Amino acid sequence: MDVYEYFATRERECRELSLVPDVPFDDLFAEERGSNGQRGMMWARLGLTERAYLTMLETVVVRGTGIHRERYSYYLIFDEEEVWGYDRDPKHHPEEHMHEGTSHDRKHSGPVVFKDIAEQAWERVSELEELAREQ
Repeated sequence: MDVYEYFATRERECRELSLVPDVPFDDLFAEERGSNGQRGMMWARLGLTERAYLTMLETVVVRGTGIHRERYSYYLIFDEEEVWGYDRDPKHHPEEHMHEGTSHDRKHSGPVVFKDIAEQAWERVSELEELAREQ
């Protein structure tokens, strides 16, 4: 396993989940210089609809035969307003937390899975789009 295999997995997941990056996939990730494929970073703005997107940042390192996400952040943006976000940041307490709205009050979330976050984003965007149509 190296970071390139991991990035390829993320690219496949994005395609399967109909998440459209605003730049080509090859521009979304980079290996840390000198790491021999063992460390890297991925950042993206992934479009869901014309009004919504998911921001993603992951700093990853190979451990044994797998990948560990040392840091991550996933934020759902609708009409340029932050709806919610999930973070893993060792400098914060709790390290794994979520935010609702723009308050940035941290609530413990435990670790999250990118695919689950993307599915949650689609569900919330569907609700927000429906509410917007009703107004």
